[in-house]
Amino acid sequence: MALVTFSSCSSKPDAPIPADASFVMHIDGASISEKLPWSEVKESQLFKDLLQEVDGNTEAEKILNDPKEFGLDLESDGWVFLSQKGKGAYSTFIWGLKDASKFEDVLKKANPNLSINKKESIQYIQEDEIVVAWSDENLMFLVDASELTRDLNKSANASTGGTENWDGDYEEPFSLDGEALANIALELQSLKSDEKLTDNDKFADLISTDGDVHFWFNAGKFYDNTMAGNLMGLSKMGTLVEGNISAITINFTDGGIDIDSKGYMGKELEELYQKYKASNFNETALKNLPAGEVNLALAINYPPEGLKSLLTLLGVDGLLNAYIQEGGFSIDEFINANSGNIFLALSDFKINQVEKYLQSLDGEPIPYTTEEPDGKLLFGAEVNDRSAFQKMIDVSKRYLEEKMNMPATGTENIPYELKEKWFVAGNNSDQVNQFGSTKTEHAFIDRIKGHPIGLFVNIQSFIKVAATQISENKKLDKDIAALSSSFWKEIVMTGGELEDGAMVTKLRISLGDANTNSLKSLSKYIGQLSKLAKEDEIRREQEWSEMEEMQLYTDSTSIDPSY
Repeated sequence: MALVTFSSCSSKPDAPIPADASFVMHIDGASISEKLPWSEVKESQLFKDLLQEVDGNTEAEKILNDPKEFGLDLESDGWVFLSQKGKGAYSTFIWGLKDASKFEDVLKKANPNLSINKKESIQYIQEDEIVVAWSDENLMFLVDASELTRDLNKSANASTGGTENWDGDYEEPFSLDGEALANIALELQSLKSDEKLTDNDKFADLISTDGDVHFWFNAGKFYDNTMAGNLMGLSKMGTLVEGNISAITINFTDGGIDIDSKGYMGKELEELYQKYKASNFNETALKNLPAGEVNLALAINYPPEGLKSLLTLLGVDGLLNAYIQEGGFSIDEFINANSGNIFLALSDFKINQVEKYLQSLDGEPIPYTTEEPDGKLLFGAEVNDRSAFQKMIDVSKRYLEEKMNMPATGTENIPYELKEKWFVAGNNSDQVNQFGSTKTEHAFIDRIKGHPIGLFVNIQSFIKVAATQISENKKLDKDIAALSSSFWKEIVMTGGELEDGAMVTKLRISLGDANTNSLKSLSKYIGQLSKLAKEDEIRREQEWSEMEEMQLYTDSTSIDPSY
């Protein structure tokens, strides 16, 4: 499923990744090693548990304590990629080698009878559809991933593992065997510069962006030569994946994890977005939220006219217009009704104990209690033309009642209100009525305003509420909740701007410890979770042992009825 290549660190590594790779992950080994040295990894509880698992295996212990003993170079660049090959696909893991002879020695010590093959500049071992290959610089691990392309070509014969071709003939499932993967490993080592993905300017821009981990996903390449891609290509829906590339950078900083992304698109979509650029969302909507704890808030601005042009570009405007005109409405009226600002907010999140009933075989209700999440959910849309918006509401109600068979009482029980500038609906009448009655300067607003998209999630508030519902006898669950509540804090995301042909977003996951690098914090957190799980396992074993001893004592002191 993945490929990781470690080579010498530079701003534009010369990585053996083919230009048609659909998915790539890059790891900056030098940066990761600086932020979390192996010496600190060895101090974690998870590492100590792993050492116990290999207790007695001298070679394994030596490698874990110092990966250099395996010939590995932890400070090299790493790459993970997925690529198609004919009818199939493969994933590759590549790790930089500091000493190939050490790596080979370890393999031979582990299995003296191991058969090592040689093909030009690489050596390799193979088993079924897996190949481990290495050169003087790189360790490569290749796996057949043709099942992925089969999933994208599923048909009536999918349950048998085969597929139907366009003529309806059944084909046996295709896969890349060990020999084919070995040839691919050799091809990767011999790629010319213009055959590599690093020659792509967008990819080069991604890798040169400061960060610890980079992700690349090319939707067009992913669906290329698949039934799903061919079907989209028959219509304008293919415009959605043509040139659609996600470029994501993750950076572990003090107190948080920063995730920056760029979403590239094809020429036609880019021209549309350039013509209909989104404005900053209307922050008044968030200030109109009633006072109290806001657990989640999402605000978006979109150009309504651009939505119509998008539907036209995809070739579905006529079909959609004909459908909604049956209800007495039109796309133009929708555009006239809306200004393009919408929001969603959740406040006062809680978990309620709810009594429900099951019907027994004799028809009698059996009561039981369950937990259900609850909170004040509010959706809003800024109104451009009040009369057009009222018509849209009436059409929607009629559709729910006539087409979806919802009783009139059902639509009447949905709290909503069409105010002067806003339409608001939710699950709490008081929340709907109070919207806009007063202005509240919620603290999170300043952190997400000034962008077409803004998102705030108070992670800590969700964990704290969930923790209150954990029973006292579930010690592990309570300990994990307490640890997680202090570890996670919140999520803030902003973006939606078009920059250099890409839609950009910035997301930050803030942690409770603002002064420690988040990678170190994550390592410590995972270690603590491992320790809690280990302690719980020991506690359960002790309880079971005590129960067995009690049972043995009871059996030994019981009186034989024959006496």
